[in-house]
Amino acid sequence: MISVIIPIYNTGKYLEKCIESVLNQTYTDLEVILVNDGSTDNSLDICREYEKKDPRVILISQENKGLSAARNAALKAAKGDIFSMVDSDDYLEPEMFELMLDKMNEQDADIVACNYRKVYENLKDNSSYDEEESEAVHVYDGKEAVKQLMEGKNATRLIVAHCKIYKKHLFEQVLYPEGKVHEDEFVTYLLIYKSKRVVFFEKKLYNYMQRQGSIMSEIANVKLSVFDKSDALYERVRYFEDGDEELFVLAVRRYLEEYLKVLRLYVRSKGRTSVGVSQMQQFQDRIQDYKQYLEKQTYKNLCHIYKGVRCDMWKRQMKNMAKKILKK
Repeated sequence: MISVIIPIYNTGKYLEKCIESVLNQTYTDLEVILVNDGSTDNSLDICREYEKKDPRVILISQENKGLSAARNAALKAAKGDIFSMVDSDDYLEPEMFELMLDKMNEQDADIVACNYRKVYENLKDNSSYDEEESEAVHVYDGKEAVKQLMEGKNATRLIVAHCKIYKKHLFEQVLYPEGKVHEDEFVTYLLIYKSKRVVFFEKKLYNYMQRQGSIMSEIANVKLSVFDKSDALYERVRYFEDGDEELFVLAVRRYLEEYLKVLRLYVRSKGRTSVGVSQMQQFQDRIQDYKQYLEKQTYKNLCHIYKGVRCDMWKRQMKNMAKKILKK
């Protein structure tokens, strides 16, 4: 049985289409866990109606605690041997679970990821945005899949929690971090690394709604979350530090790439952002610990960005560090 986890917060406009797309799957051995996370619109009423109509629907209602808490509540209640996450404003193609489960069984895989199609809510016809369809299948071991993620190959499709099915055992002693944005960055690489095989199926079976007001489209949330993401990437560095040397080096370099993005944000905003000097100093301190693993070209990029930094003392400290590393 597949446990389908749908966290819900004020998505009443899209919710029926989402739930219908799950209940109408060609693979029917499902439990559908709806987690109402303190919605203030009609989402809870819609959930209650589906709970009455279909015995496969399980409703959990809680005060607003965020996406991670909603997922964790569902993970604790789930009874299936396979899990899947669906965002409540997205919807699935009818054969998604059947096709993905076939791939899981064929390859004896722990995770199967499909491709997704971006759907724009203000367009009646999204077909013009559709790229050429492929049904290619790629199979990796856990380590190779993590490398794909950190090297930027299929990175977005691999890191997101949705458009995947997971064997239940992967979530043993794994929960999503509550109170964080970019929660997938904290968790997905762990699940992938624990997998003996990961299948990436190119077919677009998941429809990913692009709308204003969604968590990942809110510019303010992105600014406030830059350090949540950096913390997630730093956790990845620490996880591999005493284990896999190759993945450790890749994790360090990926962490530095994020540092460069945040530094650019700080410079372009002229300090008028949630990114503060003390937070940037934390980045610097962490990077200093791992400088021997970093590429010189990255520090040349750093030197270019320094020209716009407003804090002279911090600028001098960072420039001196870069010079030392460039001499290695």
